[in-house]
Amino acid sequence: MTTLPEGGGTVTVDRLEPPVSSPADVTRLLVDHAEGIFWSGSAEPGTAFPTRVGQRYQLTGRCLPATTGGTLVVDVLGPGKGGAAGAPSQPMSGARVATITVPCDGTESRLDLRNLPSGSGELMVTEATTQVATGWVVLTRGS
Repeated sequence: MTTLPEGGGTVTVDRLEPPVSSPADVTRLLVDHAEGIFWSGSAEPGTAFPTRVGQRYQLTGRCLPATTGGTLVVDVLGPGKGGAAGAPSQPMSGARVATITVPCDGTESRLDLRNLPSGSGELMVTEATTQVATGWVVLTRGS
């Protein structure tokens, strides 16, 4: 139930839409109902080429809390490795090469990255994430 101010008026609801897709996007992660390693959402490759050495990148994120004090913590993983024995078509994720911590207060957080290994870019919610109702993180190629 939404209560309108006395005398009428409008109520603005923050829908927390991610930024419009850009040709500079490397990876986008949309998160709902996140609590550590348990979350729903989706990770999508962007339109930019995979990361390469010498290029600048930026992580940008925003989230709203499920309760007071939520935090969205996302790792950027390095290049994947060949699949495990018995599952060669399922490459294993690489090691963590960067992390962004986004306080769920509705403000946008940014992290400039100067040195990512070539082929990095997979985004993964970490166990340090708490009380996230909804949020997003985008890795983009810098200028």
